[in-house]
Amino acid sequence: MKQFLLFLSAVFIFLPGAAQPGNQLVLGQTDSIQSTLLREKRKFYVHVPTAASGKEAAKKRYPVVYLLDADAQFASTTSMLQYLSTNYNTVCPEMIVVGLLHPDRRKDLTPTHVTTDPPFWAPGTSKTSGEANPSFRLLKRN
Repeated sequence: MKQFLLFLSAVFIFLPGAAQPGNQLVLGQTDSIQSTLLREKRKFYVHVPTAASGKEAAKKRYPVVYLLDADAQFASTTSMLQYLSTNYNTVCPEMIVVGLLHPDRRKDLTPTHVTTDPPFWAPGTSKTSGEANPSFRLLKRN
């Protein structure tokens, strides 16, 4: 019985070490940019199609999808676009996906200021609402 428990302990100790890091599914990369218009550093995700690697990729042009709320939507959107553009599918072309992250979603996406908190908002969250114009100007500029 002692030998069996020793064997079982060894399996549980060394089993996590057998994971292969090279077999990961990578959907994109994280990057950031310092915005002078917004006066803050903004993080974003970028997905480039797998066919966009190599010397010929620099000559090829890809459509770009700008995705808001990337923290919640980037993985599903990127996976769906990969499926619809590869593996016998020609429903849509391969695309570059740029996922924009919003540290304060109400600040970035509400065009007018809200003076009182709606019943479904957490108390105090309307303080930063209504500052979407700089964010929208930034999107239009690029």
